[in-house]
Amino acid sequence: MFSNELWQQPPAITGPVNITFIGDGNSNVTSSSSFTFSSESIGTESSDRVVLVSIYAKGDNAVVTSVTIGGTSMSIIKQTHHDQGDAVICGVAKPTGTSGDLVINVAGTTNRIFYGVHTMTGTGGSTTANDTGSAINSTSLSLTLDIPEEGGAVCVGGGNNAGGVTVSGLTKDWEEVAVGSGGGGSDSDMSANASLTVSMTVPSSHEVMVAVSFAVG
Repeated sequence: MFSNELWQQPPAITGPVNITFIGDGNSNVTSSSSFTFSSESIGTESSDRVVLVSIYAKGDNAVVTSVTIGGTSMSIIKQTHHDQGDAVICGVAKPTGTSGDLVINVAGTTNRIFYGVHTMTGTGGSTTANDTGSAINSTSLSLTLDIPEEGGAVCVGGGNNAGGVTVSGLTKDWEEVAVGSGGGGSDSDMSANASLTVSMTVPSSHEVMVAVSFAVG
């Protein structure tokens, strides 16, 4: 005999948020309004994959205006500008494909781009931030983020001079040093923390950083 009870579909399995570092780079063009990085890896395909690109743009009034990956426009999740530095984290749901051209368009005189690429799963394909933060005008930059249970976070920052970059509060993933310096970090499946301190040290001049946390979708 079959039960008369109505069968209910079980809830979708979600979380935790997993953020994976894929790669980084910097431009060698002295000045441009558009920077293209060909065949950039975007990791393993997944039905709920989000691609995240973190950017530090250096130059006189440099401001990132738009970003595409594999021809798909990315949403700017957090952006903070400080004189000759611009820090940006952007993202897009992109379940298919393993590589694509990364195109970063800028306003102002931009003479160097530093970037890191991550992929993220566990948010159900959402790029909506749980919390964001920013800091400027110091070689020791610090901010606080609300981290939800099983959530994840990403940060990026830089300065106009060449030198090392450190990250604390999150795991440092990348560093690029040229005429200026940029770097960033991330963490996955984190414990809840309503006020996590995320800090970066960067070389002097036009220092800026941003960070974003994400919740399980």
